[in-house]
Amino acid sequence: MIKYKTRTPIILLDEFEKCDKSVQQVLGNLTDETLNKKFKDVFFDFPVPINEVIFFCTANYPEDIEPFLLSRLTRVKIEPLTFAERIEVAQGLIDYNFAKYEISHLKDNFDLELIKKCLCKEWGVRQLKSNIQRLAYEVFLLEGDNEVPEDWHDYEWPIVQEEELDFGDPKRNRPACPFATDKTQQHRKGCECFKPGLVPGWVENMGE
Repeated sequence: MIKYKTRTPIILLDEFEKCDKSVQQVLGNLTDETLNKKFKDVFFDFPVPINEVIFFCTANYPEDIEPFLLSRLTRVKIEPLTFAERIEVAQGLIDYNFAKYEISHLKDNFDLELIKKCLCKEWGVRQLKSNIQRLAYEVFLLEGDNEVPEDWHDYEWPIVQEEELDFGDPKRNRPACPFATDKTQQHRKGCECFKPGLVPGWVENMGE
């Protein structure tokens, strides 16, 4: 609030259900309408109008959030990106990375088929981002040595293929999904393994 000189900053608490229960109790004070209008910060020692702050909280396991705190939040379920949206993200990453290395004149070689090779079985796009960064850097090095391949599809790019699987979480007493260790097994109900059928357009375009 002081740095940006605004009474309505946006504060993101990422995966905040992983924090200790005592921390969640503190967050309770920040979200209590009877207390947060004049919340007293221990570092600045003066009242702060926390009630005007916009909090965004992300969580993978909402059941781990204290019930009293969860009741004060508006829950929004984020659906996985569609195949078309992933392609759009990829194209933006290509534009950014090729411009970064000053090789934008080569980006048209990065066609849809090559983008599909960079896609991974993941709910987000973290590995996709990493793959495009690797590929752009490889092109940058090849350009410097005047060795850019004519056929980009036959070249061995440093692309990493990973699959998001649910191996469980012993700290939260969550068992692993049987499919994570044995692909002949069925998925555990509610597991977090990547499922192609839940991403609109994936099966039709990726052939899975």
